[in-house]
Amino acid sequence: MMVTGGGGKTLSAPLTCSPNPIAFGNVMVTQTSTIQVTCTANVAITKPSPSLASTIFQVGPATFPASVPSGGTFSFPVTLNLTDANLITYENSTGTPLSPGALGGALNLFATAPAGYMQDTVISVSGTAVASQGYLVVNATSVSFGGVFVGGGSPSQSKGWVRLSNLGSTALKFSGYAYQDYYAGMTYVNITSSTVGNGYTSSSFPALGSTLAAGASIVVPLVFSPGETGIHASYLTIWSDNGGYITFSMQGNAQQGTSSTSSAPPSTTSTSSSVTSTIPSTRSTVSTTSTVSTVSTISTVSTVLTVPTSSISTTTSAKPTGPTNLATIGTYSYVGCYTEATVGRALSGLAYANNNMTIEICYAKCSALPGNYSWFGIEFHRECKGFAKIDSDIH
Repeated sequence: MMVTGGGGKTLSAPLTCSPNPIAFGNVMVTQTSTIQVTCTANVAITKPSPSLASTIFQVGPATFPASVPSGGTFSFPVTLNLTDANLITYENSTGTPLSPGALGGALNLFATAPAGYMQDTVISVSGTAVASQGYLVVNATSVSFGGVFVGGGSPSQSKGWVRLSNLGSTALKFSGYAYQDYYAGMTYVNITSSTVGNGYTSSSFPALGSTLAAGASIVVPLVFSPGETGIHASYLTIWSDNGGYITFSMQGNAQQGTSSTSSAPPSTTSTSSSVTSTIPSTRSTVSTTSTVSTVSTISTVSTVLTVPTSSISTTTSAKPTGPTNLATIGTYSYVGCYTEATVGRALSGLAYANNNMTIEICYAKCSALPGNYSWFGIEFHRECKGFAKIDSDIH
């Protein structure tokens, strides 16, 4: 490879590496894949060293030579690491969990080379993360319905939708539904009818126990038709048996109208993403949503817990038992539900992942290991965190 540097000077590549690019193909979540890379020096070089910005792609372990003569070779492994521990490291560094799908990055090999040669060699790396079970995602973190009138006038309602998709490799089953009213204490309310929020309804909600095949998507229509004025904001959470859970918000504004009112009132202001009011006929790219965590306390010190899938029982057809938390477990007691800062993790000590995570499993893990885990909690459905103190703000 030849490139042109400053002033029109042509620079040569100091190394020829194979394979280039490095393509891992499909790799299951919780597993790793390693490819051996061999580089040949096109000129005598010293101090070759690798650099990868992504924590998902890793180099080594390997010992790089201090110098390589022209024509000499050296090899090293490159790994696509999707183990539970590394996925938690990725989440801690980026602030969001990894979603199944295409992954990419660039491996830079720096080396001291003579004049006329570049000082680095770039190798592209790629792979596709495939979920080992179901993986539930929603296409928007927030649906904005704008403004409507109550008591007369037009519009009296506003329509929206969300698309639920299973990006996993196996079917998932819907196991529960509940909403929280932002202005009424954020208490979970079981969804037992068409009401999916304060002022929000859906005429076509997936039935409790129904399944969503791997790679499939469904569109859930939503209607904002409140019975009273004011800003209406609700959070809707959907749980699945092995695909995690998702939460998105619904926002709308209602003002008093009359029979002669014909223009829409001001809509709510939102910095979150929104969706259009027309139900699509085709599929589109989906993304994951942020999740919330729940906090408990031991004596005078607090501990974090989330609502586990196993403790939720909500339905559109059967009588629900309600989303419940354990009041106490061991020496810990339940406190509440919180979100953490967008940068950093509130709990960064113990990190343990299990696709079937429950409060009991997380408690057993934290209490069995040495260390003063005064706090512990579950987030993103499957991740147990514990530490002696909170490392970032929670609300």
